Amino acid sequence: MQMIRNLIDLQFPRFDLSGVFSADSLPDDVLPEEVTVVICFKTSLWLNRLLGGAPDMTFSARSHMRANAAHPTRYFWWPVVAMIDIACAMLRGEDSHCEAAWLNHCARKSRLP
Repeated sequence: MQMIRNLIDLQFPRFDLSGVFSADSLPDDVLPEEVTVVICFKTSLWLNRLLGGAPDMTFSARSHMRANAAHPTRYFWWPVVAMIDIACAMLRGEDSHCEAAWLNHCARKSRLP
């Protein structure tokens, strides 16, 4: 049901690139170290929402969460996490990107009123 609700509420990205590349267009609770490229963060949020995930969680955070869940589907998510982490290590020099995204997501959630 949540997946259907997310798809109904899905807002496709606009093609106005002035807002996409602006750091001011990010939510207030996004930490500077969480993303280095604004478009990647927004694309990750959009992708996660499109695939039935929470609208405020990145695909990387969801991948880490699912790969560490006590559920048989975690075996599907392990290679996804590995591919994302390897790509971020090669392109951005970042270790354990998915875990960091998950921890940042949890930190943002704990700061919400």
